Amino acid sequence: MTDMFDRRSILGAGAGLVTGLTGLPALEIGTPVSAQEPLDLTDPVSKMRASIKMRGTLEDGMTMHRVSRGWVYGYDAGSDTFAPFYSMINYNVTQWEQLDDTTHTYRMYECALYTKFDKWEKLETFENPFTGDTVEPMTYLIGPIDVTVTPEGSDTGPEATIKPVSMDWTVMGGTVWVPVQSEFSFPNPISPEKWPKESSGPTVKWHSFILFQAPQTDLENADLRSVRALNHYQENVTWAPWLEMAGRPGFSLSRGFGMKFLSMEEIPPEPLGLLVEHVPAMFDLNSWTSVRNNYRDFMTAREPKPV
Repeated sequence: MTDMFDRRSILGAGAGLVTGLTGLPALEIGTPVSAQEPLDLTDPVSKMRASIKMRGTLEDGMTMHRVSRGWVYGYDAGSDTFAPFYSMINYNVTQWEQLDDTTHTYRMYECALYTKFDKWEKLETFENPFTGDTVEPMTYLIGPIDVTVTPEGSDTGPEATIKPVSMDWTVMGGTVWVPVQSEFSFPNPISPEKWPKESSGPTVKWHSFILFQAPQTDLENADLRSVRALNHYQENVTWAPWLEMAGRPGFSLSRGFGMKFLSMEEIPPEPLGLLVEHVPAMFDLNSWTSVRNNYRDFMTAREPKPV
């Protein structure tokens, strides 16, 4: 697998694309289908194959790319108030391997780059409407995380903050809808004792819901090892430490959508350009000599502030 990407060639590939997701060519339109694999929602193997086609690939040794755009709001529990915070670009890279007919693994890397609310412009500083303080955002990076996928479900590594649980699938209007939820809490590495201004409290809570969707005809086409798939998500997450909430009751609410592409060249130029410029580590995965996560990076880069 190739981890190293040339910055000029990446931007050149993205520059010729139309803005947004509507300019993508249709999946194999006009191409004769030589074999079908009907989706059987009662068969765990059939569901596993369809799920992997949506989220990754059945083809051994391939790297897949998913880009999402999100809008983040803050909820202040004390005043029972929501406020728009900022937007973000999520970029997810997965490297896939097939161990046998019913076992696949992937290694995942992910980032979240914060932008001004509803704009394609990096957020350099953020004026917190609840505290009145101006703070410096910090790009979220996590990985590598190794995941094993079998008909019984997914087994995520210890570094994963999201523990996905599949929900009931729906086939409607020729589209397969796959919802996944995750509820997870863990002791806050940014402790209130050491980080009184940055800590959100003793426990981090993460509640997420993501919905994948893809055409049923594509998933049942045995000639396709991977398909383009849309995703929609919502997450309620304990305050990030760089928001400097000093234990203030509340959370961040994120809503967004995205797409898993068949190649990196399909990523639209706006997110691709920002990612290449501001998160170069995502295009040099060999440089990740150790596991990264946002809490560890924060404690390395910042010093505690007094309240």
